[in-house]
Amino acid sequence: SGTSSYYCRFTAAVGTIDSTPAQPLSSTLLYCVIPNWGATLPATVTTYSLRRSTFAMDIVVSGPASPSFTFTQVWSNSSATEGPATGGTSIELTAAGLVVTEQQYYCTFTTPTLSLKSLPVQPESTVRVRCLSPEWGHLGPAGPVTLGLQQRDLAVPGPVFSFMIHAVVTGMASSLPTSIALVGSAFSTAVQYTCSFAIGSAVMTSAGTASSTSAMTCAIPDWGSQYPAAETTLLVKL
Repeated sequence: SGTSSYYCRFTAAVGTIDSTPAQPLSSTLLYCVIPNWGATLPATVTTYSLRRSTFAMDIVVSGPASPSFTFTQVWSNSSATEGPATGGTSIELTAAGLVVTEQQYYCTFTTPTLSLKSLPVQPESTVRVRCLSPEWGHLGPAGPVTLGLQQRDLAVPGPVFSFMIHAVVTGMASSLPTSIALVGSAFSTAVQYTCSFAIGSAVMTSAGTASSTSAMTCAIPDWGSQYPAAETTLLVKL
């Protein structure tokens, strides 16, 4: 009627949240919209009741004894979509219902054959957790991995989210008259890399070949056939 409305109340030890007012569809059917519990409270099992509010009072509608409803935690988005294989990329996950007292959440990075977790982290709030990408290192070549979230050993439901791991050159191991040996992370032995030797507008390229995920060799081009001797910058297209 115009002087009363129905709503559902969800209650747990951590708090209570009411749904928005709901109008009956018939004398035997009413729908309550589930409130956004996880925006302020951690995921948990609640009891719920149907209530009727009037100007004068709030009435509990008779029903089953302590029916339960479970709010589960979930994550929905990531602030980062890519990072170097050396790790250290800050990744902020948007979520709902996280347990802020829990200190063992992990970001997970998986492929069909490999899996790696970040260091354990504690959520900043029920809707936000931040982790650093781990060092992919010598585990495998660069490419897309599936980003996920775990609380201890349990996966937190979320989207199928792709995170791109990029190969990184970290240094030069040695230099020979015909080649330069480079070290790094996440090289692929199946990829033909391009090594560019440049100074100003003068550029010569050669093939780069990886022998492992951490070792690559760039052939030294015949620079002297086109340009005078000079100190050049080496760039590798990864």
